[in-house]
Amino acid sequence: MQKIIRAGVLSGLALALGASVWGQDRATTMAKLPAPVRATVEAQVAQGAKLRGLSTDMENGQREYEAELTVAGKRRDIAMDATGRITEQEDAVTLASLPAAAQAALRKQGTVVRVEAVSAQGKFEAYEAVVRKANGKRVEVRVDKAGQALPDNG
Repeated sequence: MQKIIRAGVLSGLALALGASVWGQDRATTMAKLPAPVRATVEAQVAQGAKLRGLSTDMENGQREYEAELTVAGKRRDIAMDATGRITEQEDAVTLASLPAAAQAALRKQGTVVRVEAVSAQGKFEAYEAVVRKANGKRVEVRVDKAGQALPDNG
């Protein structure tokens, strides 16, 4: 009986680990990108962005491509679909540049390490911050301009 229970626990653990690996970003190269995605990344670089890295993952059952860039000395990450259309953009911003309510909501969560303004299809969506809790653990927190908590996007 213990062998059956152990086998069940191990199978469940293997499935859980497999599912978490499935949802993770995987590094890729320009050569492995579909032509439309490569063209979008090349256009960003032609406009002065510096490419820091490329990755791909599955979002809602669809392949998504991500480019990590530096633009004018600041971090910018873009997510694209297979057609090369930018579906989401995250731009590094300072905590002080956020509306007071958003700043306060993030500070309540812990020490704010990094903040990004997230937009989808060119419209503001959220502020996303990496926050260090009192126990040292880092978590990602999303809030709107009014400081209301939003669900994690990934």
